[in-house]
Amino acid sequence: MYLERMQTLERLHTLIHRKATGDRTALARKLDTSERSVYRMLDQLRYLGAEIGYDSERPSYYYINDFALQVTVKVWIDGEEFLIIGGG
Repeated sequence: MYLERMQTLERLHTLIHRKATGDRTALARKLDTSERSVYRMLDQLRYLGAEIGYDSERPSYYYINDFALQVTVKVWIDGEEFLIIGGG
């Protein structure tokens, strides 16, 4: 479940970076989540330092600042550690 949330957050980041989110309803559909979850994820990105604006003419969310997201997850399988690194 945690990995799914991180993957969804990473997908949101990619859509914002590409200025391809659509409005909040379209974005929730693209992410297969609720509009409320979209707001929570936007807040999470803001907490991490992202400045996010919304262009109603496009329509799309976009980064105001030069924000990059890097996700690192440590996984242990049979006592062996693996790192999963993603982001852009």
